[in-house]
Amino acid sequence: MSEPLVSMTGYARAGGRAEGATFGCEVKSVNARGLDIRLRLAPGFDAIEGELRRRIGKAISRGSVTFTLNVERDGGGTELVVNEPGLEAVLLALDALSHRLEAQAPRLDGILGLKGILIERQYPLSADAEEHLHDAILAAADQCLAGLLEARRAEGEQLRTVLVARLDEITALTQAAEGHPSRSRDVMLLRLRAQIAEIQDASSGLSEDRLAQEALLLATK
Repeated sequence: MSEPLVSMTGYARAGGRAEGATFGCEVKSVNARGLDIRLRLAPGFDAIEGELRRRIGKAISRGSVTFTLNVERDGGGTELVVNEPGLEAVLLALDALSHRLEAQAPRLDGILGLKGILIERQYPLSADAEEHLHDAILAAADQCLAGLLEARRAEGEQLRTVLVARLDEITALTQAAEGHPSRSRDVMLLRLRAQIAEIQDASSGLSEDRLAQEALLLATK
């Protein structure tokens, strides 16, 4: 076993920060016949999917690889906007119910508190800032992949140690069996002569078929 043994299972993570966002990358791999790449990217980062696949494929040849990207935008880069179609649908429903039910009209803060009426929208980054963020994420992805390869090599070395120990044990047992006194030529010859003598002594009371069976059994041993 002179060649390094590399496992197909491993895990690594890396993170960083760029203008307007903090991000984290995770990559893990398990056994597979070929290379299976699965990407779980934060919304809005489809533009770097192809490059991520290319880099993963260049670094890894086998295994089922899952790459996860989480991005948290800065709070200062968001605003709350009203979901106008949603609000209109709520108001129409309230108007229809007001003719059927006698109830106090809901307050504005109650309406705005309904899920989906207020939407948090992120301010778009400038083209340069977005490019810088993409570059930072790709650099973190490379760091993740390097960590994954190191983890796979480390596990491979652990497996190598176990396999070498087992092979050494098998070799020792084989050598011990080969050197056992019962396998010597003289011992085997004496045993064979004794068996032949037993057959000869008993041949007077054995049929030809029985003798043939005994001879076949002796030959097999």
